[in-house]
Amino acid sequence: MRAVRSGWVIANACCLSAILSVSVSACSGGENDITRTESVAESALPARENLIPSAGSSSSAPEPGTIVFRSDRDSDGGDLYLMASDGSAVQRLTDGGGYWTPLWSPDGASIAFRQETGLAAGIGLVASSGGAPVILVAGEDPELINLLPAWSGDELIYGSHEGGPDTDLWAIVRSGGQRHVLFAARSGRRLEADVSRTDSRIAFSWSPEATRSSGFVAGLDLWVATGGDDDVPENLTEGRVYLPSAPRWSPDGTRIAFWGFARAADGSLEDLGSHADGANPPDSELFLIDVSTHELTRLTDNAQDDQAPAWTPDGQWLLFTSARDGDEDIWKMPIAAPEQALDLIDDADAPNSDVMPDCFWGLSTQ
Repeated sequence: MRAVRSGWVIANACCLSAILSVSVSACSGGENDITRTESVAESALPARENLIPSAGSSSSAPEPGTIVFRSDRDSDGGDLYLMASDGSAVQRLTDGGGYWTPLWSPDGASIAFRQETGLAAGIGLVASSGGAPVILVAGEDPELINLLPAWSGDELIYGSHEGGPDTDLWAIVRSGGQRHVLFAARSGRRLEADVSRTDSRIAFSWSPEATRSSGFVAGLDLWVATGGDDDVPENLTEGRVYLPSAPRWSPDGTRIAFWGFARAADGSLEDLGSHADGANPPDSELFLIDVSTHELTRLTDNAQDDQAPAWTPDGQWLLFTSARDGDEDIWKMPIAAPEQALDLIDDADAPNSDVMPDCFWGLSTQ
């Protein structure tokens, strides 16, 4: 795995290195756990219609297939950009840097993000038409800056250390207000989630026994629950992929795309090599799992990181980040033929770090 310009893949490599050496000092957030539950006043937000247009307002919605992503092309800190589904018409959405994990709201009116500001981080929104961002949750641990949020209707779900040292899933409505823990039973560590738009099932990464003090979560799997009060969730991956991350439901609610680290036949990490001698950690790959049958499909197999999958509205393609050509770009892969992936931002002559894509599905999929 080659070192590339962005701190994103390097940070993931750092965390994996810490896992393999049973050390968390390089990637830990220390004792900066946030326990506040203050609310965000509605009056503190910009005009509501700027972020939440009238229901069914197609005139204010972007074109289905429009992509939002993070890039360092104009700032070392990273800002959010929009582009057409074919990679053209790139336009800058934010400035100031520190932006991560952009995510379209279901109606396309706003984009959620995490933002790193010094030793802290926040979770907020920016209108897809531009304007001043809004911070909904301040004082978050920057250790969690790469964790993807998720939408459930008008609620934004995100991983947080709030309420205690263990990472769990929390939710807040996008108009601001009191936030609440998503699952009634708090146990282990839940990091990321996605909610199916077909039946509201929750896919989430969870290590039932792990705590933050136990280091990184070797027992992490992908699970599915019918809701926050489901006390018998279903384990989908059952240890077959190491550190499954960023689950994303398909538009029809039958499959989940995610990234993680492949295991060899004996259960060890594939291509681990002689890590003790300074070898690079193994690279991450993309996977697809059928929710009903638990059939697991590996979509990528190369020597570079493939991460951050996002579905197109028709469910036939995945957007993702890859460093396979030497720098991080946004790629587009047909599910039926993963080997025919296309580089949407081919900037080898002046490489930038273009990562974390998300695709607007259109109003018909709300």
